[in-house]
Formats: sequence, C-alpha cells, structure tokens
Amino acid sequence: MFFQTSSALLLMNFLMPPLAAVLMEINPWIPIFLGAVLEVIPLPLFVFVPETLHHHKRNVELEPHAIPTPKATSEKPNWLVSLQEIGSLFTRDWRIPGLAVTFLVHMYSLSGATLLLLQYVSTRYSITFSKATFIISLRSGFSIAVLLILLPWISHCMATRFGFDTKRKDLTLARASVLFASLGWILIALAPSLPLFVVAVSILVLGGGFSHLVRSLLTSLVLPGEVAKLYTILSVLDTLGMMGGSALFAWLFKVGLNHGDAGLGLPFLCLGILHVVFAGIVFCVRIRSGDRGEVEEDELFEP
Repeated sequence: MFFQTSSALLLMNFLMPPLAAVLMEINPWIPIFLGAVLEVIPLPLFVFVPETLHHHKRNVELEPHAIPTPKATSEKPNWLVSLQEIGSLFTRDWRIPGLAVTFLVHMYSLSGATLLLLQYVSTRYSITFSKATFIISLRSGFSIAVLLILLPWISHCMATRFGFDTKRKDLTLARASVLFASLGWILIALAPSLPLFVVAVSILVLGGGFSHLVRSLLTSLVLPGEVAKLYTILSVLDTLGMMGGSALFAWLFKVGLNHGDAGLGLPFLCLGILHVVFAGIVFCVRIRSGDRGEVEEDELFEP
C-alpha cells in the first residue's frame, strides 16, 4: 500500500517536469497558474473520505461477546493526556524513536536534495536545464518501477519461498534499501562524469523504498489504536526535515561552490553520511516475539 501511494506521487514527478519545461518555453506563467488550478481540483474529494478514527472501536462493539471496559475519569486536559500517551509510545521501546528519527533525513532529502539536484547536474556537468530535467525525470521513472515491480516481487519471493514474516521481511528490505541509498548519495557527490552520475542515481533508486518499509515496520510495532498517534509524529518529523532541509542544502551548496566543481557534491556527501548513520540504527533493530504492542520489559534491550 505504501509503495503504491508513493508511486502516484513519483508518477507526477516523472510526467510533470517535462510538461512544465515545454510550457515554460511558451510562457512561464502557464505552469504556475496550471499548478494552482490542479491544487484546487482535488479539494472537493475530501468531502467523500470517510472517518476511520473509530473504525476499530466500532468493530469491537459489534462483536457479540464484546464487553465494554469502563473508563476511568480523569481531570487532566486532553492535550496533556495526548502528550503522555506519545511519551509512553516513545519510551517503552527504543526501536520506535530510533526508526522514527530516520524520517527527518527522508524529508530532508526530498525537500533539499531533489530541488538542488537539477541545479547540481546542470552546473557540474555543464549541460542545459532541459537535459538535466530529463535525467532527473528518469530517476522518478526508475523509482516507480522499483516500487511497483521490483520490491513487491522481492517481497513476494521472501514470503513464499523463504518463509519471511511481514516484520522480518520489512526489516531485511529496509536494511538493504538504506545501504543502497547511502552508496547512491555518496557516489552522486563524487561522480566525476555524467555517465557515472547516472550509475549513481540508478543505485540510489534501489534504496527508494526505505522510508515506506520503515513506516510499515513501525506500524507493526505499535497497537492498532496507536497508529494514528504514530503517523502524527512521523508527519511532524517530516515537516521538521522539510523546514531544515532546503536551507541546510542551500548553505552546503554555497560552501561547496567555494571549492570548485568537486565541492558541489558536498550536500549529497553529507546526505550519504547521514544515511550511513541511520543504517547503523536499522541494523541494530531486532524483531521480537509479540511485537504488535506489548513488549516485556526485559526484552527492550535484547540484542
């Protein structure tokens, strides 16, 4: 599900930049106004999206032998209760905050790296923006193939042929993905020629499923009633990464300009190093029995 949702966004990233480039040749205001219109068109669809917050609770109430549990009254304000629940979610198992923090670098790379990559390719390899746009669009096209074809196929083989359960499968694929992402960003920073840059991007694309695999893994580590809180936290981390990503990337790019063409890859080198750090976290994570929710206290630091 996560792969398919992400592929919808990547499909637009694959199709729209070339279309925008063509329209800009006619008049740069055309894609700007067209983008504004396309932002408004989907808004009415939200009216038809059903509320799912209490879906699980309704199912429990419909069970014939379900006995409602009395709730203890509390004088604490709702916001304080929510903070305590979030704190409990993050303190009972180190794997949850450890994996969640990787979403900082995920949005950091999306907001900063993706926007800067076009300028980087054009400047370092002395090609036009139109050619650079085509190369970057190919990355989105390859990513769609990885998310919709390659990763689901590998996932299916791991489950059917090798007997991996969902959590172990997600963890194994996440480990492989973060290694590909680390290597890809580092090679992008160091690639001295355009053909080697294309090879580096191809390696990077193989790690494109990392954030979705981590999200799926995190979902399996919490109770069903805690999923909404978890996703809210991930959204906050995404926003923080987006806020800091563009500014930090711009500053690193400016610093790299002072060191010639070789220094232009400094932002991507830093991003590769960050992925190496997060790879260490992912490789420290272990799957334990009874992971969907309750974890014994003596298991929290089990190697």
